[in-house]
Amino acid sequence: MTQACEPSDRVAPAGFDRRKFLALASALGMAAVPGVLVAAEKASGIDAKTLAEAEKLTGLEFTDAKRALMLKGLDEQKAAYAKLRAVHLPNGFKRDGTPWSLSFVGKLFGEGEVLVVAKAYQDATGFHLRHPKL
Repeated sequence: MTQACEPSDRVAPAGFDRRKFLALASALGMAAVPGVLVAAEKASGIDAKTLAEAEKLTGLEFTDAKRALMLKGLDEQKAAYAKLRAVHLPNGFKRDGTPWSLSFVGKLFGEGEVLVVAKAYQDATGFHLRHPKL
């Protein structure tokens, strides 16, 4: 059963030590990332035009070969990021009442560990049972 929440209900239940929990997840080789950062990373589209605009803003000038190498490196980073295993969970509400999320990110073939940690966090916080007032 879900319950409507005030923005002040964004904190974890009493007795739940969020920092300790996240430290344990880190010890397992996982990262906890605010959901907005994950969304921003996936949405970023850096191409030759964006790179040229950045050059103008910074006063830098790169050769075509250097630009191509930079773009190739970005593509490789995106590909590596895509191999990571992640699960996104509700994480309470911001002060203005909008929902907030948290992502647990694990290593390649680490789906089991990521799901176990995410389930434990979900059970401990109960944020998945709350929804914003409409």
